[in-house]
Amino acid sequence: MTSKSKACGRELGAALRAHREQAGLGLNELARVLGWDPGVLSRLETGDRVISEVDMVHHLARCGVPYDRITELAPLVRAANFADGHWLTPHAPMLDEAVRSLIFHESLAAASHSYEPQMIPGLLQTARYAHAMIGAEGGHTVEELDFHVGARMQRQRVLNRRDAQFVFFIHEHALNLMIGDSAVMHEQLLSLIFATASQRVVVRVIPASAGERSIFGGAFRVFSFAESRPLAYLDGYISGLFIEDLVQVQRYRKLFPRLDAVALDPGQSREVLAKLASRYDHPGDTHGRHRLAQEQL
Repeated sequence: MTSKSKACGRELGAALRAHREQAGLGLNELARVLGWDPGVLSRLETGDRVISEVDMVHHLARCGVPYDRITELAPLVRAANFADGHWLTPHAPMLDEAVRSLIFHESLAAASHSYEPQMIPGLLQTARYAHAMIGAEGGHTVEELDFHVGARMQRQRVLNRRDAQFVFFIHEHALNLMIGDSAVMHEQLLSLIFATASQRVVVRVIPASAGERSIFGGAFRVFSFAESRPLAYLDGYISGLFIEDLVQVQRYRKLFPRLDAVALDPGQSREVLAKLASRYDHPGDTHGRHRLAQEQL
């Protein structure tokens, strides 16, 4: 039976397989670390299934491929996804440099601690919430909007990694800020509750009642690595900023004991999420029937 895979897809798959083998990783071993199905990984490496740029970064980062080499392969991913012949590649939306770098470091970090004062962190957003957030920026075509939402959803696969932990400190203001409509927010709050079922994902709510003690500036993340120095990332409206200077990174790391002291514990945070989910499910109902949310506690 003749394969229907594209030439550029087979070329890309061969590169993925070569990098995995150079890293001394078996297919099942890499699939386990990534949290992927081995059959899916096999089809990606044969070119019988196209890979997204997000998943390519995850794959190659775990194989120890340098960031500059990963960037060189990005056009080939675009070709495999959007072109019949990759020598004549149509224009298509691609990840910008900051997002690609963020995915790279997410893929390698042993732990990620973040603080978000204004919105649900991207790694925890539902598709509808992300669509409302990204769409509010304006200037996107339908294709571009769908691409960016899809990329954000694909980024979330990093939460399946078995060798990392993700801790999210989310200010209560972010949970109360209406994005989309009540249905979007209800779904988003329930999704946060479901996410905490994983031992690798911890959500801590920063209560607004803490007043000035709950304010820590803009959104930031700190990545910790098994064999490298920690890295800080500041998430801005236009782009993100990576900080590698150890003195500056330490200043952000020193905030986490303060965040830990003021934040609700995981169980209390789940209770707050359940109550808010109930409120969004029954806007105007002050008593709130939160049976579905409570079932997740």
